[in-house]
Amino acid sequence: MQIDAENKRDETSSRSKREEAQKQIGQIEDKEQKLKDERTVTVDKIRELENTIKTIRNEGEVVERQIEGLKGEYIGVENSLRSLAQAEKDTLAPLGKNIRGVLAAIKKAHWHGDVPLGPYGMYVQLREAAYGDLLRHRLGQLLTSFAVTDARDRKPLLKILQEHGK
Repeated sequence: MQIDAENKRDETSSRSKREEAQKQIGQIEDKEQKLKDERTVTVDKIRELENTIKTIRNEGEVVERQIEGLKGEYIGVENSLRSLAQAEKDTLAPLGKNIRGVLAAIKKAHWHGDVPLGPYGMYVQLREAAYGDLLRHRLGQLLTSFAVTDARDRKPLLKILQEHGK
């Protein structure tokens, strides 16, 4: 009887220890599942943040390209403004580059007739500047042409124009 009582007590103690161990195992498994769930959520957040970073980088590259394009446009506008300011100062600029050199060479040269007249554009004045581009387009070369009073002066004039890139 004493052995049966001892066995019963051991069995109760073992059962109690098994139940305690099972309870601890259940708690550990719950913690493990909770940590797995947290890990999954964290990994998803990391992926989401990485995608956000990629999107922001791509948008940044687009903005940088736009900035570069705008810088180019700005430089173009600045150059146009400088050209316009120069053209305002230099009334001969629309008649072609190096026209001052051509006129200086014409003045220095010896002519059989009168000094060649030109370029014709020097003698044209518009009442409305709005028609300037149209007239330059339509009359183009006529505005940069010269006239001679003696046919012998034609060749020296052409030589001067060629020397100055006209």
